[in-house]
Amino acid sequence: MSDHQQRALAAHFPVADDTVECALNSVQKHFPTGRCPEFGKDIVWPADLMVLKVKKGKPPKIEQFMGDVSAYTWSPPQNVYLPLAPAKYEGPTAQLDTTNLILPGDDTYYDNGY
Repeated sequence: MSDHQQRALAAHFPVADDTVECALNSVQKHFPTGRCPEFGKDIVWPADLMVLKVKKGKPPKIEQFMGDVSAYTWSPPQNVYLPLAPAKYEGPTAQLDTTNLILPGDDTYYDNGY
């Protein structure tokens, strides 16, 4: 890992014993021995009501929480005003750090499917 904090989050990932183990094995194949990110610290699997707070700083601080909502209330109605403001970024991945991006290819496929 570099001198700044990084965290990988598998969003919209079906978390189950067999999917997590398979995906973690695939992640480990991309790192030299002993350099793999630590499960539960650098790699986080999503859960309902998961909240990540990213705070500015050197290095940035990432904190993980579970949201707390009432089981007895309805969601408040949302007001949508038209016309919508133009998008702030070019696309949904424009803010992602692609420094360690693993591009698809023959060397990124594993027999276990990930």
